[in-house]
Formats: sequence, structure tokens, C-alpha cells
Amino acid sequence: MRLVPRFGIIQGTRQDGTIKVRPVDHFSWSHGSRKRSRAEVKADSINGHYNMPGSVAHDHLDDLLASMRLHFELIGDAPGLVTADIDSAFRRIPLRVQHRWAAGVAYLHEGIAYVSFHYAMPFGATSSVFNWHRVGDLILTIARRILHMPMSRYVDDYFGPERQENMVQGSQLFARLVRMLLGKTSIAVDKLKSELSLVVLGILVQPSMTGVSFCLCEKKTEKWLACLEEAIVTGRLDSGRAQKLAGKLMWATQHLFYRVGRAMIKPIFAQKASKSGIVGPRLLRALVWWRSILREGVSEARPWAMYEKAPCRLFLDAASTPARLAGILFCDGRRLYFDGAPSDHIMQQFVKRNDNQITSLEILAIMVALSTFADELRGRCVVLYSDNKGAEGATSRGSAKV
Repeated sequence: MRLVPRFGIIQGTRQDGTIKVRPVDHFSWSHGSRKRSRAEVKADSINGHYNMPGSVAHDHLDDLLASMRLHFELIGDAPGLVTADIDSAFRRIPLRVQHRWAAGVAYLHEGIAYVSFHYAMPFGATSSVFNWHRVGDLILTIARRILHMPMSRYVDDYFGPERQENMVQGSQLFARLVRMLLGKTSIAVDKLKSELSLVVLGILVQPSMTGVSFCLCEKKTEKWLACLEEAIVTGRLDSGRAQKLAGKLMWATQHLFYRVGRAMIKPIFAQKASKSGIVGPRLLRALVWWRSILREGVSEARPWAMYEKAPCRLFLDAASTPARLAGILFCDGRRLYFDGAPSDHIMQQFVKRNDNQITSLEILAIMVALSTFADELRGRCVVLYSDNKGAEGATSRGSAKV
């Protein structure tokens, strides 16, 4: 048999005031952890010996917006919303009998050592993520192809638009499908909702006849701010909390929010590899940035019609020696331009590179152009032209490092 340690993560408090703790089984652990590097430890663990057969991808707010727009185009009315959550999703998938020898956990309770074995997929194993992904996708496929429900999925959360007069029926129909496949208790009743406006992935979604607005949920924002504040004040953010926090902040990496948080979420994801949990300068900068963003109460409104006007075209270039930026905007028959040299203070902010900072300057040219012509570009589709592959890739992914 193979045993791994179990530990608990406090997830907040329940409605009755008791502390909610999630047990996590450390399947990335192996014997001799203190004498080897983190990579060596994981390579010798159960997770280290598991090769994921395929990729795992999820739907997000961008997909919800696309399906809501299609609903309005076909139906001509603002959609309602349906959300559902699978209760204990991993635990719905049984383990092979011949694999149970590697699913043992050990923990101490009041000084006594206990050992137990999983009969279903445990929380903490990489294989649980992929196996649930297959089951979750199967449920989604049946809902889409057989029940004709435009549902989307993020891990074990399902959401999608529905006719206002059919919202309750649609949610019950989806719940019945899940119960038939996974059992009577598989749907979290308190999270099975059908209303005109709902919280989806921490964002309050409010459709209307003119469009749909997305704003931060006040309750969720308070929790996220408390986590950020604690990490900033104490200077510590452990691996588990970092990964969980990054997942909650993924909303800002979507096209819907212009991917504003893509670059600032990377230091938080990177913190999951930290043994000490100490907050470094780069992570601290990201945490402070997120704190200011959440305090602003970011909100975005999107009309049902995407772009009614012709696209604007923005041509950009930069020089490294001496440093200089330039751009030309073609918009509604007008030609506007900017040209200038960045200050020494700005140049000192760049990370040193071997390309005379040309990639950073090309990215800076894009940033300057978007801010300079903000009034002309607001609400318009903008096509950027750049001759630098690094700037092109960083802009398309929203992950620029300058």
C-alpha cells in the first residue's frame, strides 16, 4: 500500500457559524521531502507518475456572452440564466479496485494515527482533475446535443442562457439529467438557480433588452479583498491559497474585461511552487494591483450587437537606438498620429533584455496609442499592425512583461 499525508484548508465559515474545512490529500508528496528539491519530490510521488492523457480546458464568461448574444439574435428577447453545481464532483467517480493500493491517506487526530483508503477519486490527485473533466464534458455534451441547452462549464459549475418563460423548467431538466447519471444527491440544491440575473463565477450577470452588464459580486469581492489584504500585510501566501486565489481572479483574463489581469495573475500562479510562502517583490506588486482593481468595483456593459461601425486601424512602430515611439490611426476617414521619445524614468522600469529593449518599446507603443486615441477607439473594433512578433504575441495573449 502507498500512504500520503492529509491536511486541511479553511474555506471560511458556514451559515451556522462553524468553520468550513476542506480535507486535501497530498498526492504530490513522497518520502524524503526535506532532502530533495521540489521537482524531485513530485517526480517520485503518485502525481509525478501520472501522465495526463490530454488537455483540460474550460468555458468562461466570454463563452457565456457569446451564447447570450446568439440567444438574443435568434429569440429577440433578453435571456434568463440557469446555473448548477455538481456536489462533490470528484467523489462521483469510482476508483478501479486494482488502484486502491495507491489511494491511502494517513493523518493524526488527537495524537492517534489513522489510515484510510479512497474508493472514489480523491481531492488532491492530478488524475481526479482529468477524470472529472471527461465526465463533466460528457454531461455537457448530452445537455447540448440531446436536451438542446446552450450550457457552458467551468470545472463542476454549469451555466447558460434560457428563455425567461422556461428558466425553471430548464434548470430542473438539467438537474434530472445529472441525477440520472451521478445519483440523486449529485446536484447542490442551493446552487441550482434560474433567475433573470445571477452570479456566475463570482460575477453578477444582468441581461436586458439593450445588452448585458457584468460587475463584481459584492460578497465575493469582500472575500477576495480579505485574502489579498492578509497576504500583503503578513507577507505570506502559501501554495494552496495562491492557486485558489488565482482561480477566483480568472475573470479579469477574459476578452470581456480586455484581459486586463493576464499579466498580473502570473505571479500568483507562480506562487504555487513556493515552499516558504514568502511574498516577493513581483508578487507583492501584483497583489497590490489586484487590491486596487477590486476596490474600484469593475463593471463592463456589452450591447447585443457587437460592432456597428467600421473598424479602426492602428499602425505602430518603435526604434531602440535612440528610443522612440510612433503610431498612425486611420479612423472614419481621418488620420491621426503620435510621435515621441520615452522618458529615462520609463526606460529604467524595463527588465534588461538582449534586444536593446525593442520588444518592450513596441509593446509600449501599443499602450501609448491605445491611451492617446482612447476617445476615438472607445466602443470600436481596433485592428493593430506591428512588425514585432514579441509584441504581437504579448498583445494577443494579454501577458506583456515590460
